[in-house]
Amino acid sequence: MTIQRAYRVYRARSTTRRQEDLERRAALKIQGCYRRYKQFCYLKKLHNAAIVMQKHFRMRKRNDKEENNAAVEAVIASVPEHPTLDGQTICIQVPKTNSTLLRERAATTIQVAYRYRHRKRQAAARKIQNFMRQNRNKLRKMHAQNEDGASLVHQKMNANNQQQQRISLASNGTTEIPSISTMTPPPPSSQTTQTFHVAAAQAPPPHHQPRPQ
Repeated sequence: MTIQRAYRVYRARSTTRRQEDLERRAALKIQGCYRRYKQFCYLKKLHNAAIVMQKHFRMRKRNDKEENNAAVEAVIASVPEHPTLDGQTICIQVPKTNSTLLRERAATTIQVAYRYRHRKRQAAARKIQNFMRQNRNKLRKMHAQNEDGASLVHQKMNANNQQQQRISLASNGTTEIPSISTMTPPPPSSQTTQTFHVAAAQAPPPHHQPRPQ
């Protein structure tokens, strides 16, 4: 009974899994067909819209051409015939149509937009240059301040060292400390040299003690 129950469960599970797989494949096929149909409808709609736009554009161009021709014919008809005008050039001023006015307006708009963009880019470049100059000046000031601070610290350290030397010499018994500029000894005079020679002559010879063997 246990084996039969396990077999029935296995058969039911495999059948359910196979059915789910078939349903999933069918759903994928249906979705693919629906997407292709929607894409086909969209492309067909675009094609119809392009046809309508081309038709209206051709109609507009034909109407403009007919208007221009009619205006030229009206101007030519209004010019009086004169025998002296044979073989000469006649300047005819044709009134501007809507298409010409639209083109001129579009060209003016494009030029204005281009000039505005050019001015905007120049203003941005000037701002960037001013910012760079300010930063450069700040860095120069900081370097100068650092150099001044370093020189002050060096001077303070030298003063502290001289003060410590004076204190140490005063503790040893000397009262006056020669500065750096007065460290060179004065030239000896004749009296000092004579006393030195006399003292050297009166000094007893050194006593040599025997070295221990």
